[in-house]
Amino acid sequence: MPSSSNETYRLTVIEGNASPSTLSLDGKSSAKIGKDPSCDILIPGWLVSKTQCYVVSKKDKYYIVPQRSWANTKLNDVIIKEERLLRKGDIIQIKSVKIRFN
Repeated sequence: MPSSSNETYRLTVIEGNASPSTLSLDGKSSAKIGKDPSCDILIPGWLVSKTQCYVVSKKDKYYIVPQRSWANTKLNDVIIKEERLLRKGDIIQIKSVKIRFN
């Protein structure tokens, strides 16, 4: 888990219908985003996958890992199909929901 720099990381819903509106990543090795009730950020909608993507920590950094889905996962307005490094301020988009990594 990223902790060596004492920075705190969170996911904040900035647009659309998802809950919770803010998720702290402190102490988490991963966060699951999708429509399944077990997700850390729940996005309703029939075009959203049960598990749309994961945000995972590796070696003091966070990455987004999209899963196969009918709904595209975007990072900063670009469709992603493979793991990408997250930087503070990045925007994850799934359908009409936008989530800021900060």
